Amino acid sequence: MANLIIETSPTINWYSDLFPFFSMVESTIRSRRWLWTDVEINRKLPVPDNVYGRYLIDGDTLYDFAVGRPQFVWSVLSALPADADFDPTMLDSVPSADGNPDFWHGAPKPQFPGAEFEIVCWDSSATLMIGAGASVSEAFRAAYPGALDLDVENQSRG
Repeated sequence: MANLIIETSPTINWYSDLFPFFSMVESTIRSRRWLWTDVEINRKLPVPDNVYGRYLIDGDTLYDFAVGRPQFVWSVLSALPADADFDPTMLDSVPSADGNPDFWHGAPKPQFPGAEFEIVCWDSSATLMIGAGASVSEAFRAAYPGALDLDVENQSRG
């Protein structure tokens, strides 16, 4: 499993434009359900808003939303099996990005139990891929030249 981070790349205008990556793994995005938490974006949500800021959305909705190139300021997108069905507003705890120090040491793991991988949008300044398998991590690196191994970067942080 790979953990990656992109903070600088000549191919994207802002760091949480997910469409370059999504377009490379369209079937992966569309074939999953997504727990979307810690949401701050620069567009209207593609689903009805709720006071909890937690959403379970299908991959088609997420992909079609990303085509419009929104800026995901803060977000955690947890990739779940297509048949995942629960009320995310009833969860005791959910993945978070804003203020979460766990990304910056060691080898981070997906926060949500059962998530295949997680995409973390960090304050519009970085996009992290947590727990990705080979094909997903290769697509992330191809979409974002300059992506670095987050585990190696965390070693240098001390």
